Amino acid sequence: MQTIITLTIALLSNSSTATQSTPEILKMYEHFTLSSAAAGKCYKPTEQEPALFLANYELVTRMSSQYIKNKKPSLTDKQAS
Repeated sequence: MQTIITLTIALLSNSSTATQSTPEILKMYEHFTLSSAAAGKCYKPTEQEPALFLANYELVTRMSSQYIKNKKPSLTDKQAS
């Protein structure tokens, strides 16, 4: 768990990962995706951690898709996600 937290903090503090013009929800989605990929290669989670991460990831994914859909209403739900 400490590895995930450390990695997430490092990603969130790295301004080169996401530009200043990128909306916060899209930055969060990017950070969740990068954290998941990195943690999957170097961390063995407890039984509860995957469920908690997935719940948060799904929320951020839905919010990101909704943001994209609001910016471009002509997209289908599948295209926005």
